[in-house]
Amino acid sequence: MLVLFHKVPILWRIHAVHHSDVELDISSTYRHHPLEIVITYALLLPVIIALGPPVVAVLLYQSIRGAVNVLSHSNIYIPQSVNRWLTYFVVTPDFHRLHHSSDKNFTNSNYAPVLPWLDYLFGTATRRPFVEQESMELGLEYARDPRDSRLDQMLLMPFKEYDRL
Repeated sequence: MLVLFHKVPILWRIHAVHHSDVELDISSTYRHHPLEIVITYALLLPVIIALGPPVVAVLLYQSIRGAVNVLSHSNIYIPQSVNRWLTYFVVTPDFHRLHHSSDKNFTNSNYAPVLPWLDYLFGTATRRPFVEQESMELGLEYARDPRDSRLDQMLLMPFKEYDRL
């Protein structure tokens, strides 16, 4: 689903609110335009109903996904030796931080919300030297002014035309 929000231009405009944060931390987990939430569930609910998984399984997955999302958007430091091993099993902050890079080559990678396996399988996983993680520029290449982080501006962001560099 996340790939759609990156590849379909109108969906990207909505999802870009999430990517507009220039400093990744736990609050970035919750920085989404309300339309993104509505669209996500409008697409997801029919699939869940059609597959008919037990309610407990859906709740368990959503709980795990929520916890991993908080972890992956946090700015905690995981030692390189641990991160290298952990990244094969769960999306770590360093794995996901690349997805929030202002460099589109990295923004359009590392999509996984919980398990990075699909990124490895489909070739969308990228790496960057561990020492570059801390100094890497995050956010969009546009909408970088602190004013752009105001709630009113984020709500208007999908409808604004920016001079995209």
